[in-house]
Amino acid sequence: MATSRSPVSQNRELQLAGAELIERELHPLQHALRCPYHPDGDSLCNRHSEKNDSDEFVLRCPECEREFRVEAGVYRLMPDEFRIDQNPHRVDSESIQQMTREMRQRDERAVRSSLFRREPDGSPLYWMNIQYDAVARLASVGGGAIGVDFGTGVGRYVPWLLERFERVIAIDFSFESLRALQENLSAEQRVRCLFVQCDLSRLGLARGVASGGLCIEVLQHVPDAGMRKSAIANIARALIDDGTLCLVTNAYAIARRLGGSPQVRQDGTIYSYWHTYGELRRLVEPYFEIETSRGIISYDTFPVRKLPARWRLRADAMLERSSLGRLFGRDMLLNLRRNAN
Repeated sequence: MATSRSPVSQNRELQLAGAELIERELHPLQHALRCPYHPDGDSLCNRHSEKNDSDEFVLRCPECEREFRVEAGVYRLMPDEFRIDQNPHRVDSESIQQMTREMRQRDERAVRSSLFRREPDGSPLYWMNIQYDAVARLASVGGGAIGVDFGTGVGRYVPWLLERFERVIAIDFSFESLRALQENLSAEQRVRCLFVQCDLSRLGLARGVASGGLCIEVLQHVPDAGMRKSAIANIARALIDDGTLCLVTNAYAIARRLGGSPQVRQDGTIYSYWHTYGELRRLVEPYFEIETSRGIISYDTFPVRKLPARWRLRADAMLERSSLGRLFGRDMLLNLRRNAN
């Protein structure tokens, strides 16, 4: 009489026989992942790492046979330019060099980071309280099975998304930021998240995998106009028709222009591009309908920042509710709905 074998035994026998593919997915959302060079191709195939480490696996693209590692629960789907093992003698463009410098700095900062915590009165980072409250209050992101945080950093908004979606895909180009996010989440929150290291301009997600998402303070740091356009196109492709996105990015508002502030800023290794409202419209309208647009964080903009703190908060709240906020806001907040095209 034949004895039945457990799935574990069968997997072990496959390994002993030298089979490369693993029959199970490593995460319930792994089906949503694609090679960044073939986003409309087939799902990535699983292989065991040659290290034979249960915490590290390799995924292979069935189209081009590129391999991508899964390390410490993070799916590392970065393009070749950011993977020294692919071509250690390559010569990168200035944009790629800029992104690499910023990625290293984000990695270094991540070890000191945590989920969102309120800054005390008088802190130079108090504007982050204003921003978080504005996003939580104004973001029109419907719930559903899967939401995406496009450029999550250390995950300030991931708990907020988990309140609205069954599962969340947290994406960032900083590996250490994603590791910090894992550590800062509770066990229950972690199992509902997929952590993916990738570049927004070459996004390793399948078409239409999510019903909504956030992209907060990310677009301005993409150091090339073509890459910013590609990032918006990739985000749109990952959302279902009629899916929703809350986009927040630095605004080159009239108050900033009159104050003589530059449109491009280089703060150490961090690049920032401040978009005009017209530029943002041209970027998103091929893919999205703009449902609402608000200028936020006027608190941090001249001349509002010259007021006493109490009056700064009042002026910020008043301008946020008014179309005049687009003239003063440090950031622009757009609620977008995916076009059916």
